Amino acid sequence: MTIGYLKGNVISVAKNFSNRFILLIEVNNIGYEVQITPHLRKKYL
Repeated sequence: MTIGYLKGNVISVAKNFSNRFILLIEVNNIGYEVQITPHLRKKYL
């Protein structure tokens, strides 16, 4: 699944054992867990 755009509140940011960042985002009372892979982090940040 690809999400192009989310506008909401970042509830937490964590880094897991596989070097991925995990964002917990709340949008309209629905929670989303977004995982940022090392490849995407290098490409876009």
